[in-house]
Amino acid sequence: MEERDFSEIVEEKKELLDQSFRDSVATISKQGKRNYIFPKKPKGKLYNLRTLTSIIYLVVFFTLPF
Repeated sequence: MEERDFSEIVEEKKELLDQSFRDSVATISKQGKRNYIFPKKPKGKLYNLRTLTSIIYLVVFFTLPF
């Protein structure tokens, strides 16, 4: 284990304890306008498989009573 200076440890702890992100709302810019956040559409094999499975289940559950 390497020897570290006390000031290095103090600086590292200050960085870890920095809570300045709590001082402002993430969805409001510095000019006071709204920052819009858009979710990323999932894609991939598992997402497509999950979509197909849910469609099959819906078809089965709605046609089963008849």
